[in-house]
Amino acid sequence: MAETKNKQEVAENAESANADSIPAADAKKKGGLVGVVLTPLILAAVSFGTVFLLPAAETSAPSSAHGAEASESTDLHDFMPTNLEIVEMDEFVVSIRDDKNILRMSLALEVPKQFYEEVNPNELRLRDAFMGYLRAVEVAELQDPAFLPQLRAQLLRRSRLVLGQEKVAGVLITDFLIR
Repeated sequence: MAETKNKQEVAENAESANADSIPAADAKKKGGLVGVVLTPLILAAVSFGTVFLLPAAETSAPSSAHGAEASESTDLHDFMPTNLEIVEMDEFVVSIRDDKNILRMSLALEVPKQFYEEVNPNELRLRDAFMGYLRAVEVAELQDPAFLPQLRAQLLRRSRLVLGQEKVAGVLITDFLIR
């Protein structure tokens, strides 16, 4: 009889423990669900408020929509040089320093209009100057995006040495592939 009483008490304790744990588990699930739903809503509201409700920077607004288009196009033309022509060069294929990698590169030269006819894009001395420099460059440098402006500056320097200081305004890299 004592054994059955102990078994009954253990069974009652187990049932009460299960009953207590079920609401606790539901509360955790609800809290997690509320957090999962509420957090994105709060983030969306803050993002909306940041973008649309904060005062915008003051800009001079044109009086009409046509005026906006005209001012936008004149702003773009202020930054684009009008006295330059583009001279495209043939593609370069260079084996890089360790002869394990190949660089395929296409370039274009920005040339003042008055020198456009004088600049030959396939000038052998120009190609030789570019190839000599490109073979000496490390593969790791070429793979670094921060190296691209330095590469462009070095190619511009060499093109000015070969063609003349006033004949080349810039070098554009139009294709760049390392294999």
